[in-house]
Amino acid sequence: MDKKDIEFQKRIQATFRIEAEEHLHAISAGLIELEKSKSRKKIADTIEVMFREVHSLKGAARSVDQKDIEYMCQPMESIFSALKRREIVLSPLSFDLFYKTVEWLSKHVATSGTEQSVVSRQIQRDLIRQLKEMVSGKAFAAVMQEPSAADTKQLHPAQSESISETESVEDLSGKSMPAQIEMVRIPISKLDSLLLQAEEMILAKIAVDQRSSELRGLCNELNEWKTEAQKWRSRRTSAT
Repeated sequence: MDKKDIEFQKRIQATFRIEAEEHLHAISAGLIELEKSKSRKKIADTIEVMFREVHSLKGAARSVDQKDIEYMCQPMESIFSALKRREIVLSPLSFDLFYKTVEWLSKHVATSGTEQSVVSRQIQRDLIRQLKEMVSGKAFAAVMQEPSAADTKQLHPAQSESISETESVEDLSGKSMPAQIEMVRIPISKLDSLLLQAEEMILAKIAVDQRSSELRGLCNELNEWKTEAQKWRSRRTSAT
C-alpha cells in the first residue's frame, strides 16, 4: 500500500470516527430518555430512533471493515427490533448493560485501527453474550406479561397502593410491569436533579472521548510531520 492509499485510509477512518461518535451520542441520549420518559408515544419514538442509530452505526462499521463494532451492534439492533414489536421489556439491569456496551463502543471507536487488548476482547465477548441473552428474553429483559392478582397481593401495602393510584407503572411496551420488580425510592424533588446529573456526566464522558480521539489524531499528524522534516533535512545534508 503506497503513501496515498495510507493517507486515504486514514481520512476514511477519521470520517468514520466522527460519524460513529455522533451515533453513540444519539444512542446515549436515547437511553436517558427511555429511563425518564413515561409517555408511551415518546418511548416508542425513542426506540425507533435508537434502532435506526444502531443500524446506521453497524452499516458504517461494516463499510470500513470495523468488524468488532459491527458484531457488537448486531445484537443491539435485534433488541430494539424486539422492543419495537413489543416482544420484550427492559429492566434496570438492561440499561446497565446498554451503558456498558456504549462505553465499550466509544473506547473502541476512539482507538479504531489499533489491536484490541486481551481484556477488551473478553469484555466484548461477555457483552455480546449478555446482549444475545437479552434478545432471547433469558436475561435482563423479560417477556411481556400482565401482573397476576397474586403478584399484586405480594407487594408491600404501600407499593400496592402506589401502583393503584398511578394505574400501574408503564413499561417500554405500554403495558403493566411485573409486580415483583425491585424498586428504589427516591424523593420526587431530587429525581430531576439526579437525571440531569447523569445526563451531564454521560455527555461529558462522550465529549472527553471525542477530544481524546482528536488529540491522538493531532499527535499522529505531528509525528508524520516530524518524520517528513527529518527526511527533508537528511536530503538537504546529502545534497550539500
